[in-house]
Amino acid sequence: MFKRLLVALLAFFAFSVFAADANNASLADLEAIKGIGPAIAGKIVDERKNGAYKDWPDLITRVKGIGNKNAVSMSTAGLTVNGAPMSGAPAAPAAQAKTTAPAAASAKVVTPAPFPRIPFREAVAKYGSDKPDLRNPIEMADVSEHFRASGFKVFSGILENPKAAVWAIPAPGGGSRAFCDRMNDWAKGEGQPGLAYIFWREGEEGGAGPVAKNLGPERTE
Repeated sequence: MFKRLLVALLAFFAFSVFAADANNASLADLEAIKGIGPAIAGKIVDERKNGAYKDWPDLITRVKGIGNKNAVSMSTAGLTVNGAPMSGAPAAPAAQAKTTAPAAASAKVVTPAPFPRIPFREAVAKYGSDKPDLRNPIEMADVSEHFRASGFKVFSGILENPKAAVWAIPAPGGGSRAFCDRMNDWAKGEGQPGLAYIFWREGEEGGAGPVAKNLGPERTE
């Protein structure tokens, strides 16, 4: 995988794609979900003593303070019921194109029906969003095993948490220090400590840069 990438930007934070399930999550795990405070977390735990939640409608009916609107937000933030995220509104049936459509509109490339359905976890893991634009070919990859127990202590320390992971963002053609500096500034603007990077260049063995040096050639091949 690494040899196909010219540059990988590695997030300087633990990005964890996991769900806290209403039927077995602890109070702490529930409170970690955006939109669930101590009060609602306590109600979820107390009510499930009366029986497991069957599905999202069951949860919404039994737990006061959870409605359809905030349930969608909780699901997006990682809450599941019986391992399932909350389903959104059903997609409207695709309308057949009219022969009188404007030339500009008919020239656009549109994915033919039936449209692909991507599971929530897969979408967030690959694209960082549950509404990805599939015209963008870039997909993130979990590279945790390359850093686990490695010489790069920042990431190996993060990975001591079993819920943490390190993800790589491929950036073909972005192999310059100036590009990486811009991406680092962007990450800080998003509230993260920054980004680390590794260069892979044609004709060079292994990766280049401070991270690659700490990892060693065997882990960057």
